[in-house]
Amino acid sequence: AKQKELVDDGVLKGLQVHLFGLGSVGSHLADTLVRVGFKDLTLYDFDFVEAENVASQHYGLDFVGEKKALALQKILFRDTAYGCW
Repeated sequence: AKQKELVDDGVLKGLQVHLFGLGSVGSHLADTLVRVGFKDLTLYDFDFVEAENVASQHYGLDFVGEKKALALQKILFRDTAYGCW
């Protein structure tokens, strides 16, 4: 609620974000962007979620073996009810 005074929520909803790389930085950045108000994210990553990387990335063990972009889309929708493409 405090941040709404800083940036108009309507402006954030109208911006399109393309995020390349959904590892330890990109996966957490995507989560943060959605939570602060960005609604139009396109996620890119050719890699798969691996068990040894789960601790530093925004995935759980239940997503091991899935493509990172699809797994993160599911997580963001589950946690925030906003989808990404």
